[in-house]
Amino acid sequence: QEVNTRICDVLRELRTSRRSVLAEVYMGALKLAFTEVLEPPALQASDNDENNAEALAADALQHFSDLSKRISHMYAGHNIHREELLHISRSGLKYALAEPPARFAFAAWGLGHFVGKLAQEDAAVL
Repeated sequence: QEVNTRICDVLRELRTSRRSVLAEVYMGALKLAFTEVLEPPALQASDNDENNAEALAADALQHFSDLSKRISHMYAGHNIHREELLHISRSGLKYALAEPPARFAFAAWGLGHFVGKLAQEDAAVL
């Protein structure tokens, strides 16, 4: 609980003093969460390994999407947070396109929540 409180305090301070850094922190969190999608934990040997692997991959993808959605809710929209939204969207696209097709799910499941908050002109450019 104490660690959680300290993390919230640091994020609150960053949000008021260095907004661009916070966007980079969130992007790092999304990349880290996506590694669970790319590299699910090793399974114990059993008859249902394939089913278990699919279930773990689906859970990891859902967790990643939920995290992305929660982070995107911290941004009101393009009028207030334009630069941060653009930074996350551009960085995310670069990351997703660096190793296609393995990372395409990053764009599909993670960036949609942010792109929807961009101005139409900015979204069209992306």
